[in-house]
Amino acid sequence: MSSVCEKIVLLTEQRSIDEVFIKKQVEQILPDLLPGTEKIVLYKDKEAVRIAELLRKHGGSREKVAAELGISKTTLWRHIKKYGIEKDFSF
Repeated sequence: MSSVCEKIVLLTEQRSIDEVFIKKQVEQILPDLLPGTEKIVLYKDKEAVRIAELLRKHGGSREKVAAELGISKTTLWRHIKKYGIEKDFSF
């Protein structure tokens, strides 16, 4: 993320950076936004995105998500921890 910030600072031609400029630059630098959120996906791993989508789909039911993925709840928990998926099912 620090490289994104550095790039934004280097690209500005003004002394101050406003929200519009930052949004425009972030969209160009990191176009992969998780649908339905304003947070930037730091993990572009398709598995992480899939888990977050399934958690939303199943209303947070880890049991249903694990069953759909064909993995144990423990393995799902490890993936959630590994990818930093938060309770609001984003990164």
